[in-house]
Amino acid sequence: MIINQVLTSNFKGNYLNKLDLYCIFEKEGKYELGPFVFHDFLGNSVSINKVTVNVIGHEDITLKEVKTKPQDAPPKFYTIIPPKDFYIFTPAYLIIDVPSSTKELFIYWPGWKGVITDKIEERIKKDGRKEIIFSAIFTKAGKYNLAPLKIAIKNSSDKELVFSTSMLSFDVKEIDKENREKFFIGDLSIKLNSYSTTENNTVNIEVIITGTSFLEQITPLNIEVTPTTEVFLKEDKKEYFSKFPEYSGSNTLTYFFIPPSEGIYTIKIPPIKVFNPSVNSFINLSSITKTIKVHLPSNPVSKEKVDYEKNLNIRIRPDYDFYFFLGFFIFITILTLIFYLRTKKTITKKSVSPEISENYINLSSIQRSILKALENITKEELLTASPSKIKNAIDKIPISVELKKEIISWLNEAYKTLYIKKIDDDELVLQGLNLLKKIAKATEEIKNID
Repeated sequence: MIINQVLTSNFKGNYLNKLDLYCIFEKEGKYELGPFVFHDFLGNSVSINKVTVNVIGHEDITLKEVKTKPQDAPPKFYTIIPPKDFYIFTPAYLIIDVPSSTKELFIYWPGWKGVITDKIEERIKKDGRKEIIFSAIFTKAGKYNLAPLKIAIKNSSDKELVFSTSMLSFDVKEIDKENREKFFIGDLSIKLNSYSTTENNTVNIEVIITGTSFLEQITPLNIEVTPTTEVFLKEDKKEYFSKFPEYSGSNTLTYFFIPPSEGIYTIKIPPIKVFNPSVNSFINLSSITKTIKVHLPSNPVSKEKVDYEKNLNIRIRPDYDFYFFLGFFIFITILTLIFYLRTKKTITKKSVSPEISENYINLSSIQRSILKALENITKEELLTASPSKIKNAIDKIPISVELKKEIISWLNEAYKTLYIKKIDDDELVLQGLNLLKKIAKATEEIKNID
């Protein structure tokens, strides 16, 4: 009977199947053993002819080696890690090598905490065997003893083989835990582009980070613009060129700002600290500075503003007399009612007052109306001001904190919808109309106090 069986491989297609057989003979003499027939998991058979044994007390038998085709050899599993120190956010690779006749493969992942796994590639090797490559990214440092993987494969004859790997051990090193948020990991380079656009008079900034790195650990940069103005993140796009034998790609960060006036603006990326695992050291990427000259139209909203006021038949006066605010309040009420009826589709366009054009009841016009109402209170130019200047102006108005927060929140959402999403949001328009009513009421209260 067989008392032990060991299968070993040197990962070069050569396998050794060692079996220890225990035989009991009644007496000494010559015996013929065999023939021996071995079956592999694919159903292939290998036979070895009879052997003659001369039993004198104890006998060791060595069978002649029989070679099998490499593509039909049993599956194997191995890992690849960096030859030097293994750090967080650097990939280890798990590779499963299966016979060419494999039709289906199932992997039962035990669930590894702190590890991000991803299927990278499935390819056919020169010897005809299939190779499936997975990556494992460790987000935390420490010594890992990961539960084994359970793997099941089926061949073209629907014969199934289930096997497990051994426990997987990794020693993942930390880089600088206390300052982890202040540097990136990889071999990286940075490029800065900027250009102005006539659409909404914005300036777009494009930062391209390229190199060898796990891009998901890269966070948006702090962009400095002089003269000081607020910068908004528009898009964070990550694209990989390759994930084996290393992660490499580009991360494009698109920002924009709205210049409050014409002139020369300086855009700066501060110095960035990068840890390069391949050389096991920190590298400081120098700051990048770029200037851009901004030309604005003479008054980008003046014509549209005049048309808007003409169609609404509103005469804006600088004083705060009672009749103006009463009329303004009634006008906003009418706008709200018209918008509500339009969205419910209970009336036709013919029922709308001929003095009010629906083309002007949109997010852009409501935004300008709110800013104009705030201008009448603050006596500051807000239609072309930056969001930070508008916020500072609102903070000075003697109204409730809740209303200030509501105005600032609505304006921020309007900016995102108009300049980033570039859509018209009916719900946001309705909120703006209601907000205009609140501003009109608050303005009247301010006038009474004065």
